Amino acid sequence: MADLNSVSLVGRLTRDVEAPAGNGPARFSVAVNRRVKQGEQWTDEASFFDIEYWHKSILSYLTKGKQIAIRGELKQDRWQDRTTGENRSKIIIVAQDVQLLGGQAQEGQGGAQAASSACGYQKPAAGATAGQGGAPAGKPDDFTDDIPF
Repeated sequence: MADLNSVSLVGRLTRDVEAPAGNGPARFSVAVNRRVKQGEQWTDEASFFDIEYWHKSILSYLTKGKQIAIRGELKQDRWQDRTTGENRSKIIIVAQDVQLLGGQAQEGQGGAQAASSACGYQKPAAGATAGQGGAPAGKPDDFTDDIPF
């Protein structure tokens, strides 16, 4: 049987992304909660994971507190400590896909709003007419917001 190295996480960014100066990967951390029962009470226990991400298109939207989904693989970095000479290692996640899910934890922004901002879409102003931010000129502007799906 072949080996499998796959991980999927949903969590919040613990800091802004460290964008690389050159061709290296961006680095950031994600906090992921899990529910743990302690006695009769359920509490959240946070785990923190370091992420390495090579794609640059989404980096400006990855700010502290944003909720994201990550799909990637585990990688073990190994090095020798310069002061003690001991062998050290650290497990990181090399992200293949990163998806914005929601806004800042304190802002309450929806994922659709963040995603539409990311792709340059702006909701037309109320009462806008064709050619002024509403429907493009020459196209009907008779759509309602009550779409059933």
